[in-house]
Amino acid sequence: MGKPLSPKIKDVGGPPSDQAWVWASTELMSSPAWRARSIYCVRLIEFLQIEHMAHGGYENGKLKATYDQLDRFGIPRKYIKATIQEAEGLRLIEVQQGGQKGVVENHASLYRLTFYHSSVKGRPGERSYYVAPSNEWKTITAEMAREVERTATEARSASRVGRSERSKRSAGDKRNASSRVGNLNGSRVGNSDDSETMQNQSLNEVPYAGTAIYILAPHSEPPGDGQTFTATAFDLETQPVVVPPDDTLRCALKSRLLDLGRGGVSGIARAVGVERSTLSNFAAGRTDLGNGPRQRLIDLLTSVEESSHGKQEQQQDATPLWSRHNIARAS
Repeated sequence: MGKPLSPKIKDVGGPPSDQAWVWASTELMSSPAWRARSIYCVRLIEFLQIEHMAHGGYENGKLKATYDQLDRFGIPRKYIKATIQEAEGLRLIEVQQGGQKGVVENHASLYRLTFYHSSVKGRPGERSYYVAPSNEWKTITAEMAREVERTATEARSASRVGRSERSKRSAGDKRNASSRVGNLNGSRVGNSDDSETMQNQSLNEVPYAGTAIYILAPHSEPPGDGQTFTATAFDLETQPVVVPPDDTLRCALKSRLLDLGRGGVSGIARAVGVERSTLSNFAAGRTDLGNGPRQRLIDLLTSVEESSHGKQEQQQDATPLWSRHNIARAS
């Protein structure tokens, strides 16, 4: 430790003797490249400087910085790629080797700070040697620095927008899936201006295929094989719909799977006595169930329907759309 008071500046103004340190020249700190750095670029450079010091100055050119490390250091993960590109554009760093996903052997990226000396690996059997700073940052003009800064800002904005759009699409997909087999109690069908409110509906789902939704009127008789019906409660007399025999059962199954979550398929498959894949293929319309499993599935879904809507059925005079009678008749 230096002296607290001395007539000699070297006694009080020198670098600490008990810890590592790095220098930065006046030319570097006043350069357009250095001054154009964003806060995240500053953190990246500082992280690499810390790594440089941690290795005693011997590993520049082989410095490692993983996404997890940079994230913990204060660079949000969504901005790391743009930050690395910014530092490269200002020619303050050079990425020697990039990490790759989906390969057997994955190597972390290796970085070199261009304003410090670097380590170069010699040929096999020879020791490594060191080269002077390359100082590519000196070639960056003020105009070039502004262009890099603008590009980095746009990349960060695009990253924010991209994540926001993906979140919206994900939420929209979930809402669309729920709306197809979702709660119709008090909901509307078609345009809000001319559709009628669904009344006396005891179950939360309607059968569907693709984007076409098939609606059974609350008290109408279910159609037989190949027959058409008209959902008169919704003023759709001019648009008859053909309901495949198993659509009713498939929709009730999909609704139950949505309620149960990921483990629902396995649980119902065990109760019905079929393989998990068979039940999934049936729900997707790719296969049929045998008479025995089909009847057990009807019994299971009917019991769930009756138990979950028993109180509601006592309070209102409505015939359950997905009753055992309707499922059997639709088959």
